[in-house]
Amino acid sequence: VRLSEELEFVKNYVAIENVRFANNIQIEVLNKIENIHNIFVPKFSIQLLVENSIKHNNPSRKILSIAILIEKTTDNLQITVQDNGKGVKDFKFGLGLSNLQERVRLLNNGQLENLQNESGAIFQILLKEKYENLDN
Repeated sequence: VRLSEELEFVKNYVAIENVRFANNIQIEVLNKIENIHNIFVPKFSIQLLVENSIKHNNPSRKILSIAILIEKTTDNLQITVQDNGKGVKDFKFGLGLSNLQERVRLLNNGQLENLQNESGAIFQILLKEKYENLDN
């Protein structure tokens, strides 16, 4: 899907979750790309990472801040999702993250990286090719 559509999915999902968690979820999108309408990402890829942040933290007890950074590197589109949650020392990919990792690899010759630490979670989606619509 277009990156702009994926970000709309995420904003709508967080709006619904904020009804449940009394507006304790804050989301910020830092976009460093000019035209996100020509960028394509696997459907629900960013939304899954945001959903994991909410699932593994408890926004009913404290405010959960989630930042999404979108930027191009030399060879990749890099999407970073970071939260201020509790973090985990020994993190393992479950079914959802394993499926996302495989979709990113198959669709975009990319990868999903976990930079988990004790002060929150950081995930990066690296898309190496076929993420831009060059016809527009």
